[in-house]
Amino acid sequence: MNDDTKVTHSSAALPAVSLDSAESSYFGERTQSLTPSDFSDALDKLTLTGAIAEGLALNIHLPFCSVRCVSCDRIALVAGSGADIDDYLAGLEEELNQITRRIGQGNVLAQLHVGGGTPNLLTAAQLAKLMALVERHFIVTEHTETSIEIIPDRTSRTQLELIRGLGFRQLIVELRQIDPLAQQGLGRSHSPELLQDVIGNARAAAFETITMELMYGLSGQTPTSVKESVSLAADLAPDRVVTRPFVRRADEFTHQKALDVEALPTLAEKMAMFVGMSDGLERAGYVWIGINAYAKPSDRLSRAQEEGLLRRNRLGYCVEPARWLLGVGLGAVTELPTLVSRNRVALDSWHGALSAGHHPINLGVPLSRRDSAERDALNKLAVELRAPLDGFSNPLTKEVLARMEGAGYVVGSEGLIEITPLGRLNIQQVWDEIASAVRWAHVA
Repeated sequence: MNDDTKVTHSSAALPAVSLDSAESSYFGERTQSLTPSDFSDALDKLTLTGAIAEGLALNIHLPFCSVRCVSCDRIALVAGSGADIDDYLAGLEEELNQITRRIGQGNVLAQLHVGGGTPNLLTAAQLAKLMALVERHFIVTEHTETSIEIIPDRTSRTQLELIRGLGFRQLIVELRQIDPLAQQGLGRSHSPELLQDVIGNARAAAFETITMELMYGLSGQTPTSVKESVSLAADLAPDRVVTRPFVRRADEFTHQKALDVEALPTLAEKMAMFVGMSDGLERAGYVWIGINAYAKPSDRLSRAQEEGLLRRNRLGYCVEPARWLLGVGLGAVTELPTLVSRNRVALDSWHGALSAGHHPINLGVPLSRRDSAERDALNKLAVELRAPLDGFSNPLTKEVLARMEGAGYVVGSEGLIEITPLGRLNIQQVWDEIASAVRWAHVA
Protein backbone atom coordinates (compact mmCIF):
# COMPACT_ATOMS: atom_id res chain seq x y z
CA MET A 1 0.00 0.00 0.00
CA ASN A 2 1.56 3.30 -1.06
CA ASP A 3 1.47 6.61 0.88
CA ASP A 4 -1.39 8.05 -1.18
CA THR A 5 -3.60 5.05 -0.40
CA LYS A 6 -2.84 5.40 3.28
CA VAL A 7 -3.77 9.06 3.30
CA THR A 8 -7.05 8.44 1.50
CA HIS A 9 -7.98 5.54 3.78
CA SER A 10 -7.25 7.37 7.05
CA SER A 11 -8.91 10.57 5.83
CA ALA A 12 -12.15 8.74 5.09
CA ALA A 13 -12.15 7.30 8.60
CA LEU A 14 -12.26 10.68 10.31
CA PRO A 15 -15.72 12.27 10.71
CA ALA A 16 -16.44 15.92 10.19
CA VAL A 17 -16.01 18.15 13.25
CA SER A 18 -19.11 19.83 14.63
CA LEU A 19 -19.00 23.61 14.40
CA ASP A 20 -19.84 26.12 17.12
CA SER A 21 -21.91 29.23 16.43
CA ALA A 22 -18.91 31.44 15.65
CA GLU A 23 -17.35 28.91 13.28
CA SER A 24 -20.60 28.13 11.46
CA SER A 25 -20.58 31.55 9.78
CA TYR A 26 -16.83 31.99 9.30
CA PHE A 27 -17.09 31.93 5.49
CA GLY A 28 -20.68 33.16 5.43
CA GLU A 29 -23.92 31.22 5.38
CA ARG A 30 -22.52 28.42 3.19
CA THR A 31 -19.90 27.40 5.77
CA GLN A 32 -19.98 23.69 6.52
CA SER A 33 -17.94 21.08 8.36
CA LEU A 34 -15.46 19.26 6.13
CA THR A 35 -13.42 16.07 6.37
CA PRO A 36 -9.80 15.31 5.41
CA SER A 37 -11.04 13.43 2.35
CA ASP A 38 -12.67 16.68 1.14
CA PHE A 39 -9.26 18.32 1.36
CA SER A 40 -7.46 15.43 -0.34
CA ASP A 41 -9.95 15.48 -3.20
CA ALA A 42 -9.42 19.22 -3.69
CA LEU A 43 -5.64 18.76 -3.78
CA ASP A 44 -5.98 15.96 -6.32
CA LYS A 45 -8.10 18.18 -8.57
CA LEU A 46 -5.54 20.95 -8.26
CA THR A 47 -2.89 18.72 -9.82
CA LEU A 48 -4.99 16.58 -12.17
CA THR A 49 -6.51 19.62 -13.90
CA GLY A 50 -3.14 21.35 -14.22
CA ALA A 51 -4.42 24.34 -12.23
CA ILE A 52 -1.36 24.19 -9.98
CA ALA A 53 0.60 25.78 -12.85
CA GLU A 54 -1.42 28.98 -12.35
CA GLY A 55 0.69 29.88 -9.31
CA LEU A 56 1.02 28.58 -5.77
CA ALA A 57 1.31 30.50 -2.50
CA LEU A 58 2.14 29.04 0.90
CA ASN A 59 0.98 30.72 4.10
CA ILE A 60 2.42 29.43 7.38
CA HIS A 61 0.61 30.48 10.54
CA LEU A 62 2.71 30.67 13.71
CA PRO A 63 0.23 31.43 16.51
CA PHE A 64 2.61 31.99 19.41
CA CYS A 65 2.90 35.31 21.25
CA SER A 66 4.52 36.44 24.49
CA VAL A 67 1.22 38.02 25.64
CA ARG A 68 -2.34 38.08 24.32
CA CYS A 69 -3.46 41.56 23.25
CA VAL A 70 -7.05 42.32 24.16
CA SER A 71 -7.72 43.61 20.63
CA CYS A 72 -6.13 40.59 18.92
CA ASP A 73 -8.19 39.21 16.02
CA ARG A 74 -5.81 36.40 15.05
CA ILE A 75 -5.56 32.77 16.10
CA ALA A 76 -2.93 33.29 18.79
CA LEU A 77 -1.59 31.47 21.84
CA VAL A 78 0.72 32.52 24.66
CA ALA A 79 3.82 30.36 24.27
CA GLY A 80 4.46 28.25 27.35
CA SER A 81 8.00 27.23 26.42
CA GLY A 82 10.34 26.70 23.52
CA ALA A 83 9.27 23.06 23.53
CA ASP A 84 5.73 24.12 22.58
CA ILE A 85 7.11 25.79 19.47
CA ASP A 86 9.30 22.79 18.65
CA ASP A 87 6.23 20.54 18.86
CA TYR A 88 4.34 22.93 16.61
CA LEU A 89 7.12 22.86 14.01
CA ALA A 90 6.93 19.06 14.08
CA GLY A 91 3.19 19.37 13.40
CA LEU A 92 3.85 21.72 10.49
CA GLU A 93 6.27 19.18 9.04
CA GLU A 94 3.59 16.49 9.15
CA GLU A 95 1.00 18.81 7.60
CA LEU A 96 3.40 19.67 4.77
CA ASN A 97 4.13 15.96 4.32
CA GLN A 98 0.43 15.26 3.90
CA ILE A 99 0.03 18.03 1.33
CA THR A 100 3.03 17.13 -0.80
CA ARG A 101 2.09 13.45 -0.80
CA ARG A 102 -0.88 14.59 -2.85
CA ILE A 103 0.60 17.31 -5.04
CA GLY A 104 4.23 16.16 -5.08
CA GLN A 105 7.38 17.81 -3.79
CA GLY A 106 9.32 20.42 -5.74
CA ASN A 107 6.52 22.76 -6.83
CA VAL A 108 7.74 26.34 -7.25
CA LEU A 109 6.22 28.87 -4.87
CA ALA A 110 5.15 32.23 -6.26
CA GLN A 111 4.59 33.46 -2.70
CA LEU A 112 5.73 32.42 0.76
CA HIS A 113 4.26 34.21 3.76
CA VAL A 114 4.89 33.57 7.46
CA GLY A 115 2.39 35.24 9.75
CA GLY A 116 1.19 35.06 13.31
CA GLY A 117 0.95 35.47 16.19
CA THR A 118 4.51 36.66 16.53
CA PRO A 119 6.78 34.81 14.07
CA ASN A 120 9.87 36.57 15.42
CA LEU A 121 9.21 35.00 18.82
CA LEU A 122 10.96 31.93 17.38
CA THR A 123 14.65 31.41 18.12
CA ALA A 124 17.26 31.55 15.38
CA ALA A 125 17.39 27.74 15.28
CA GLN A 126 13.59 27.50 15.05
CA LEU A 127 13.40 30.05 12.24
CA ALA A 128 16.12 28.19 10.34
CA LYS A 129 14.28 24.90 10.84
CA LEU A 130 11.06 26.43 9.55
CA MET A 131 12.74 27.57 6.35
CA ALA A 132 14.39 24.18 5.93
CA LEU A 133 10.94 22.54 6.17
CA VAL A 134 9.63 24.77 3.40
CA GLU A 135 12.59 24.10 1.13
CA ARG A 136 12.28 20.36 1.70
CA HIS A 137 8.82 20.41 0.14
CA PHE A 138 8.82 23.38 -2.25
CA ILE A 139 11.18 25.42 -4.41
CA VAL A 140 11.79 29.02 -3.41
CA THR A 141 13.36 31.04 -6.22
CA GLU A 142 14.62 34.60 -6.63
CA HIS A 143 11.17 35.44 -8.00
CA THR A 144 9.25 34.08 -4.99
CA GLU A 145 7.64 36.89 -3.01
CA THR A 146 8.81 35.99 0.50
CA SER A 147 7.39 37.87 3.49
CA ILE A 148 7.32 37.56 7.26
CA GLU A 149 5.47 39.50 9.95
CA ILE A 150 7.29 40.84 12.99
CA ILE A 151 6.37 42.62 16.19
CA PRO A 152 8.76 45.58 16.62
CA ASP A 153 9.53 45.15 20.32
CA ARG A 154 10.48 41.49 19.83
CA THR A 155 13.23 41.96 17.27
CA SER A 156 16.86 43.02 16.99
CA ARG A 157 19.33 43.83 14.24
CA THR A 158 20.87 40.39 14.58
CA GLN A 159 17.50 38.70 14.19
CA LEU A 160 16.59 40.85 11.19
CA GLU A 161 19.89 39.92 9.52
CA LEU A 162 19.13 36.25 10.17
CA ILE A 163 15.61 36.55 8.72
CA ARG A 164 16.96 38.29 5.62
CA GLY A 165 19.67 35.64 5.32
CA LEU A 166 17.01 32.92 5.35
CA GLY A 167 15.60 34.43 2.17
CA PHE A 168 12.79 36.72 3.31
CA ARG A 169 12.66 39.84 1.15
CA GLN A 170 9.62 41.61 2.59
CA LEU A 171 9.30 42.58 6.24
CA ILE A 172 5.79 43.31 7.53
CA VAL A 173 5.62 45.37 10.70
CA GLU A 174 2.24 44.69 12.32
CA LEU A 175 0.94 47.62 14.38
CA ARG A 176 -2.15 48.82 16.11
CA GLN A 177 -1.32 52.50 16.25
CA ILE A 178 1.84 54.61 16.51
CA ASP A 179 0.69 56.30 19.67
CA PRO A 180 1.71 54.76 23.02
CA LEU A 181 -1.05 56.51 24.95
CA ALA A 182 -3.75 55.06 22.71
CA GLN A 183 -2.29 51.57 22.92
CA GLN A 184 -1.99 51.09 26.65
CA GLY A 185 -5.41 49.46 26.83
CA LEU A 186 -4.75 47.34 23.76
CA GLY A 187 -1.67 45.51 25.00
CA ARG A 188 0.93 47.12 22.71
CA SER A 189 3.04 50.23 22.69
CA HIS A 190 5.25 51.11 19.73
CA SER A 191 6.85 54.52 19.86
CA PRO A 192 8.08 56.31 16.75
CA GLU A 193 11.62 56.00 18.14
CA LEU A 194 11.38 52.21 18.40
CA LEU A 195 9.90 51.92 14.91
CA GLN A 196 12.59 54.19 13.46
CA ASP A 197 15.23 51.92 14.98
CA VAL A 198 13.59 48.75 13.62
CA ILE A 199 13.16 50.19 10.13
CA GLY A 200 16.75 51.45 10.12
CA ASN A 201 17.97 47.97 11.07
CA ALA A 202 15.76 46.40 8.40
CA ARG A 203 17.19 48.74 5.77
CA ALA A 204 20.71 47.86 6.91
CA ALA A 205 19.82 44.17 6.61
CA ALA A 206 18.87 44.82 2.95
CA PHE A 207 15.18 43.95 3.04
CA GLU A 208 13.75 44.82 -0.36
CA THR A 209 10.34 45.90 0.95
CA ILE A 210 9.21 47.13 4.36
CA THR A 211 5.45 47.13 4.91
CA MET A 212 3.54 48.65 7.80
CA GLU A 213 0.11 47.27 8.59
CA LEU A 214 -2.03 49.83 10.39
CA MET A 215 -5.31 49.02 12.10
CA TYR A 216 -8.08 51.52 12.70
CA GLY A 217 -11.39 51.42 14.54
CA LEU A 218 -9.90 50.39 17.89
CA SER A 219 -11.14 51.45 21.31
CA GLY A 220 -10.17 55.01 22.05
CA GLN A 221 -9.11 55.86 18.51
CA THR A 222 -10.47 58.97 16.88
CA PRO A 223 -10.15 60.32 13.34
CA THR A 224 -7.62 62.81 14.71
CA SER A 225 -5.45 60.20 16.47
CA VAL A 226 -5.49 57.95 13.40
CA LYS A 227 -4.50 60.87 11.19
CA GLU A 228 -1.57 61.56 13.53
CA SER A 229 -0.51 57.90 13.34
CA VAL A 230 -0.56 58.04 9.54
CA SER A 231 1.59 61.17 9.61
CA LEU A 232 4.11 59.41 11.85
CA ALA A 233 4.04 56.34 9.62
CA ALA A 234 4.70 58.44 6.53
CA ASP A 235 7.66 60.06 8.28
CA LEU A 236 9.12 56.57 8.83
CA ALA A 237 8.84 56.02 5.04
CA PRO A 238 7.97 52.34 4.73
CA ASP A 239 7.69 51.10 1.16
CA ARG A 240 4.09 50.03 1.65
CA VAL A 241 1.25 50.64 4.09
CA VAL A 242 -1.71 48.29 4.42
CA THR A 243 -4.80 49.43 6.31
CA ARG A 244 -7.20 47.14 8.14
CA PRO A 245 -10.38 47.98 10.04
CA PHE A 246 -10.89 46.45 13.46
CA VAL A 247 -14.07 44.43 13.83
CA ARG A 248 -14.97 43.22 17.31
CA ARG A 249 -15.84 39.50 17.12
CA ALA A 250 -16.18 38.52 20.76
CA ASP A 251 -17.99 35.27 19.90
CA GLU A 252 -14.88 34.06 18.10
CA PHE A 253 -12.25 35.85 20.22
CA THR A 254 -13.63 35.81 23.75
CA HIS A 255 -10.80 37.99 25.11
CA GLN A 256 -12.29 40.87 23.11
CA LYS A 257 -15.15 40.97 25.61
CA ALA A 258 -12.75 43.00 27.75
CA LEU A 259 -12.89 45.83 25.24
CA ASP A 260 -15.08 48.77 26.19
CA VAL A 261 -17.82 48.62 23.56
CA GLU A 262 -18.78 52.22 24.28
CA ALA A 263 -15.26 53.34 23.40
CA LEU A 264 -15.29 51.63 19.99
CA PRO A 265 -15.66 54.04 17.06
CA THR A 266 -18.93 54.01 15.16
CA LEU A 267 -19.11 52.95 11.52
CA ALA A 268 -19.27 56.61 10.50
CA GLU A 269 -16.17 57.36 12.57
CA LYS A 270 -14.32 54.41 10.99
CA MET A 271 -15.22 55.73 7.56
CA ALA A 272 -13.87 59.12 8.57
CA MET A 273 -10.69 57.47 9.84
CA PHE A 274 -10.09 55.71 6.55
CA VAL A 275 -10.73 58.89 4.57
CA GLY A 276 -8.11 60.64 6.72
CA MET A 277 -5.66 57.75 6.32
CA SER A 278 -6.08 57.65 2.56
CA ASP A 279 -5.74 61.40 2.21
CA GLY A 280 -2.67 61.52 4.46
CA LEU A 281 -0.86 58.72 2.64
CA GLU A 282 -1.61 60.11 -0.80
CA ARG A 283 -0.42 63.55 0.32
CA ALA A 284 2.79 61.87 1.51
CA GLY A 285 3.34 60.57 -2.02
CA TYR A 286 2.00 57.03 -1.74
CA VAL A 287 0.00 55.45 -4.55
CA TRP A 288 -3.38 53.97 -3.58
CA ILE A 289 -3.30 50.27 -4.50
CA GLY A 290 -6.67 48.58 -5.00
CA ILE A 291 -8.86 49.03 -1.95
CA ASN A 292 -6.67 49.05 1.16
CA ALA A 293 -2.97 49.25 0.27
CA TYR A 294 -0.57 52.10 -0.45
CA ALA A 295 2.90 51.99 -1.99
CA LYS A 296 5.67 54.32 -3.03
CA PRO A 297 5.57 55.18 -6.75
CA SER A 298 8.77 53.17 -7.36
CA ASP A 299 7.39 50.06 -5.64
CA ARG A 300 6.61 46.92 -7.68
CA LEU A 301 2.94 47.11 -6.70
CA SER A 302 2.61 50.66 -8.01
CA ARG A 303 4.27 49.73 -11.30
CA ALA A 304 2.15 46.59 -11.62
CA GLN A 305 -1.06 48.55 -11.04
CA GLU A 306 -0.05 51.13 -13.66
CA GLU A 307 0.80 48.40 -16.18
CA GLY A 308 -2.34 46.36 -15.50
CA LEU A 309 -0.32 43.48 -14.01
CA LEU A 310 -1.45 43.76 -10.39
CA ARG A 311 -2.71 40.56 -8.78
CA ARG A 312 -4.36 39.66 -5.52
CA ASN A 313 -5.09 36.66 -3.34
CA ARG A 314 -6.16 36.15 0.27
CA LEU A 315 -2.72 37.33 1.42
CA GLY A 316 -3.17 40.68 -0.29
CA TYR A 317 -1.93 42.41 -3.43
CA CYS A 318 1.01 40.85 -5.26
CA VAL A 319 2.94 40.86 -8.53
CA GLU A 320 3.80 37.21 -9.08
CA PRO A 321 0.90 34.97 -10.20
CA ALA A 322 -0.15 33.12 -7.03
CA ARG A 323 -3.73 32.11 -7.66
CA TRP A 324 -3.95 29.19 -5.21
CA LEU A 325 -3.16 29.37 -1.52
CA LEU A 326 -2.04 26.55 0.75
CA GLY A 327 -2.44 27.45 4.42
CA VAL A 328 -0.67 25.38 7.07
CA GLY A 329 -0.87 25.71 10.82
CA LEU A 330 -3.52 26.53 13.37
CA GLY A 331 -6.61 28.09 11.78
CA ALA A 332 -4.85 28.55 8.43
CA VAL A 333 -7.01 29.14 5.34
CA THR A 334 -6.51 27.29 2.05
CA GLU A 335 -7.96 28.46 -1.25
CA LEU A 336 -8.12 25.94 -4.12
CA PRO A 337 -10.12 25.75 -7.38
CA THR A 338 -12.88 23.65 -5.80
CA LEU A 339 -12.62 24.54 -2.13
CA VAL A 340 -11.92 27.24 0.42
CA SER A 341 -11.19 25.78 3.85
CA ARG A 342 -9.90 26.51 7.31
CA ASN A 343 -7.85 24.35 9.68
CA ARG A 344 -8.82 23.51 13.22
CA VAL A 345 -8.23 26.34 15.68
CA ALA A 346 -7.70 24.36 18.92
CA LEU A 347 -4.06 23.33 19.33
CA ASP A 348 -4.82 19.90 20.86
CA SER A 349 -7.31 19.14 18.09
CA TRP A 350 -4.86 20.24 15.39
CA HIS A 351 -2.07 18.11 16.87
CA GLY A 352 -4.46 15.20 17.39
CA ALA A 353 -5.56 15.09 13.77
CA LEU A 354 -1.98 15.18 12.51
CA SER A 355 -0.83 12.52 14.99
CA ALA A 356 -3.60 10.25 13.69
CA GLY A 357 -2.45 10.78 10.10
CA HIS A 358 -5.32 13.12 9.15
CA HIS A 359 -5.25 16.59 7.67
CA PRO A 360 -6.49 19.09 10.31
CA ILE A 361 -9.23 20.63 8.14
CA ASN A 362 -12.23 21.88 10.07
CA LEU A 363 -14.63 23.87 7.90
CA GLY A 364 -15.03 25.49 4.53
CA VAL A 365 -17.10 25.93 1.40
CA PRO A 366 -17.00 23.53 -1.58
CA LEU A 367 -16.96 25.56 -4.78
CA SER A 368 -18.63 24.86 -8.10
CA ARG A 369 -17.22 26.15 -11.38
CA ARG A 370 -19.66 29.04 -11.15
CA ASP A 371 -18.45 29.84 -7.64
CA SER A 372 -14.82 29.74 -8.75
CA ALA A 373 -15.53 32.05 -11.70
CA GLU A 374 -17.39 34.42 -9.40
CA ARG A 375 -14.48 34.44 -6.96
CA ASP A 376 -12.24 35.47 -9.87
CA ALA A 377 -14.67 38.23 -10.80
CA LEU A 378 -14.80 39.57 -7.23
CA ASN A 379 -11.00 39.45 -7.06
CA LYS A 380 -10.81 41.36 -10.33
CA LEU A 381 -13.16 43.95 -8.85
CA ALA A 382 -10.84 44.39 -5.86
CA VAL A 383 -7.77 44.76 -8.11
CA GLU A 384 -9.03 46.79 -11.06
CA LEU A 385 -12.06 48.38 -9.34
CA ARG A 386 -14.21 47.05 -12.19
CA ALA A 387 -15.28 43.66 -13.49
CA PRO A 388 -17.64 42.25 -16.17
CA LEU A 389 -21.22 42.01 -14.94
CA ASP A 390 -21.64 38.61 -16.58
CA GLY A 391 -19.11 37.24 -14.11
CA PHE A 392 -21.76 37.39 -11.41
CA SER A 393 -24.52 34.83 -11.84
CA ASN A 394 -25.21 33.73 -8.26
CA PRO A 395 -28.44 35.29 -6.94
CA LEU A 396 -26.83 35.88 -3.53
CA THR A 397 -23.94 37.76 -5.11
CA LYS A 398 -26.29 39.77 -7.28
CA GLU A 399 -28.19 40.72 -4.14
CA VAL A 400 -24.95 41.87 -2.49
CA LEU A 401 -24.02 43.97 -5.52
CA ALA A 402 -27.53 45.46 -5.62
CA ARG A 403 -27.19 46.51 -1.98
CA MET A 404 -23.81 48.04 -2.71
CA GLU A 405 -25.21 49.86 -5.74
CA GLY A 406 -28.06 51.18 -3.62
CA ALA A 407 -25.51 52.59 -1.18
CA GLY A 408 -23.58 54.22 -4.01
CA TYR A 409 -20.54 51.99 -3.59
CA VAL A 410 -20.70 50.41 -7.06
CA VAL A 411 -22.34 51.32 -10.33
CA GLY A 412 -23.25 49.10 -13.26
CA SER A 413 -23.04 50.28 -16.85
CA GLU A 414 -22.16 48.92 -20.30
CA GLY A 415 -21.68 45.40 -19.03
CA LEU A 416 -19.34 46.39 -16.20
CA ILE A 417 -19.67 46.76 -12.45
CA GLU A 418 -17.37 49.50 -11.11
CA ILE A 419 -16.42 50.60 -7.61
CA THR A 420 -17.19 54.28 -7.18
CA PRO A 421 -14.88 56.73 -5.36
CA LEU A 422 -17.31 56.54 -2.41
CA GLY A 423 -17.20 52.76 -2.53
CA ARG A 424 -13.41 52.67 -2.59
CA LEU A 425 -13.42 54.65 0.64
CA ASN A 426 -16.10 52.59 2.37
CA ILE A 427 -16.20 49.00 1.09
CA GLN A 428 -13.50 47.85 3.50
CA GLN A 429 -15.60 49.00 6.47
CA VAL A 430 -18.89 47.43 5.36
CA TRP A 431 -17.88 44.30 3.44
CA ASP A 432 -18.22 41.82 6.32
CA GLU A 433 -21.74 43.03 7.05
CA ILE A 434 -23.08 43.78 3.60
CA ALA A 435 -21.55 40.73 1.89
CA SER A 436 -21.82 37.99 4.53
CA ALA A 437 -23.38 35.65 1.95
CA VAL A 438 -20.14 35.61 -0.07
CA ARG A 439 -17.63 36.13 2.74
CA TRP A 440 -15.66 33.14 1.43
CA ALA A 441 -14.57 35.32 -1.51
CA HIS A 442 -12.69 37.73 0.80
CA VAL A 443 -12.80 40.92 -1.25
CA ALA A 444 -12.01 43.36 1.58
